[in-house]
Amino acid sequence: MQTEFNCRWGMRFFYLAMLILGTLSPTGCAKDPLEDTTLSEMPRWIYRDDKHADVALVFVHGLFGGATSTATNEKGESLFQYIHDNPDIGPQVDIFAFGFTSNMLRDGSLDIREAAGVLDDRLRYAGVWDYDTVVFVTHSMGGLITMQELVNHPDRLEQVPLVMMYAVPQEGSQLAQIGAHFSDNPALRQLVPANGSDFLRGLDDSWGLIPRERLPHVVCAYETADTHGIKIVDRTSATRYCDGTRMAVGGTDHITIVKPTHEQHDSVVKLVIALNDYVLGTKRKPLVEAVGFTNEGEHLVYSYDLQKDNVARLVNQGPRTVRYTLGPMSNPKLIVSPTHTPRHISPGNTEELRFYLLHTGEWRPEYRLTLKAAAMPERTIVVRVSKEVINQNPTIEKLASDLEQHLEVPENIAQLKALSPDGQREWLIDAAQKSLQSQHPELSNQKGLSALITADALSATGFSELAAATLLKATDETATWGEVKKIPSAEPLISAIEKQTGVKLPGTWAHATDYGDVKISSYRPSHINLDTWSRLATKLQEVPALKPAGLSLKGDVFRERGMIEDAKIAYRDAHRISASPELEFKLRDIQHMQQTFGPNIQYNANKDMLNQKKDTLPLQRPDSEAEG
Repeated sequence: MQTEFNCRWGMRFFYLAMLILGTLSPTGCAKDPLEDTTLSEMPRWIYRDDKHADVALVFVHGLFGGATSTATNEKGESLFQYIHDNPDIGPQVDIFAFGFTSNMLRDGSLDIREAAGVLDDRLRYAGVWDYDTVVFVTHSMGGLITMQELVNHPDRLEQVPLVMMYAVPQEGSQLAQIGAHFSDNPALRQLVPANGSDFLRGLDDSWGLIPRERLPHVVCAYETADTHGIKIVDRTSATRYCDGTRMAVGGTDHITIVKPTHEQHDSVVKLVIALNDYVLGTKRKPLVEAVGFTNEGEHLVYSYDLQKDNVARLVNQGPRTVRYTLGPMSNPKLIVSPTHTPRHISPGNTEELRFYLLHTGEWRPEYRLTLKAAAMPERTIVVRVSKEVINQNPTIEKLASDLEQHLEVPENIAQLKALSPDGQREWLIDAAQKSLQSQHPELSNQKGLSALITADALSATGFSELAAATLLKATDETATWGEVKKIPSAEPLISAIEKQTGVKLPGTWAHATDYGDVKISSYRPSHINLDTWSRLATKLQEVPALKPAGLSLKGDVFRERGMIEDAKIAYRDAHRISASPELEFKLRDIQHMQQTFGPNIQYNANKDMLNQKKDTLPLQRPDSEAEG
């Protein structure tokens, strides 16, 4: 009886295998089974444009299958074609079909572990792993090959948000147990029900050791019809590793489940839904939402405003952790925090993007960078700065006001005078840093960025030596200096400060970029708050180590009030105490103005014109300074 049973099942297996392989015609007339039993078509890109899409979709066939034939129906229409032709999905995915040797009667077939090794080689060879996002669409044993690939290379899990499994025997197949007696294909022995398969037990153990949050989302679809009287993979085996709803593909057997006949076929619909839910999102519900931007075509536009915190947000609305990367800035004046990526956003969480514009150098009307996230097309971020904003600078004005208020307290002046010259400079640097952190509290937890922004503000204010001292102080702290060096804007800013001071700062840079020559320039004090700047200049001169900075600032105030000769005297006095390229630049600028318009020229900076009449209030200065 047992022999008769095995023979009956053996004939069924042989018949099904012939059908799968295409060596038996629908009429039942057999071809020579050794004539063409290998359908391991060469792995290749089925659809890929010159400009790569954001997602690589990889199809992996199963036992006795072929790279393209497994997913192609009798009319030559394929699952690949229906996905490619979908107007929402097609433009966002490139499609690669993987094939491997899987014979029924001939030697040379690969087992699952070997096929996984070949899969990895082929994916690397074809550049599939160069994509930020890779999705596997698998049939039958192809799902187990894919699981083995990801177990072998857990470092790639981050790139794989989804594995779609059609009729994958996750607990094995009863038919494989019978077939192992009739075929030498080694994979058959690995596909016997899990209790009898060391391979399936081992794969289950390895898959279970991967932390749940790192695993891809697994969507399963199972066959609902018998294949000539046999359910090759039952519902339980086809859905063991599934997340969420188990999907039935109506009216399909093990072979036709991946051979759709029209675009509304269940196998197509379920794959489109899975791609939208876990990989691509939709226009109405993106997986990653960019908040705080205005959409202008393919661009995300942010309007920069100095009167507020400049913050945008990325919200992960999907079920899986999202990896994102910010691309290179079009100009080093723009800093975006986080300052180095890639970074990750957990499901349901929000990541803040903070925009800072450095003050040193000239501002531009817009700055650009790229945003790449696994769940959205690459976008260009445009940070737009209005002309009105460029002509304001409340950050620097607040810094001057805070420093002036600190120095108005007699006890602070007395304490400062008791310090060493280095201690006096460090006191002012700390006060400047506290002022900037009061305007940007998030800087308190980012020492490297705080040091860079403080140095920039001091440099732009004209305190270039204090800016250099800020960065030198940062070099004493390895972690802080390491943060500074990772910020792309650090190199050109430090180059500017080196030109202003002649001080050479240490370090080799992670972002070596030629930004061209950086002009020596400082922030011009606001005409509205010249009294504040004047008082600050006077107070700084009371502290020996800060006197050159006070005199330089005093010259800036004189210049803004149109008192060109007085500005020259102040700059010259500062230069006598502590020479610097920046002071030489200011003196040359004054000399050029006097040579062009006469030695007694008066400059109305508020109207941006020269005149012969002093129409602004003078800054009081001792007669001894005037004689100098």
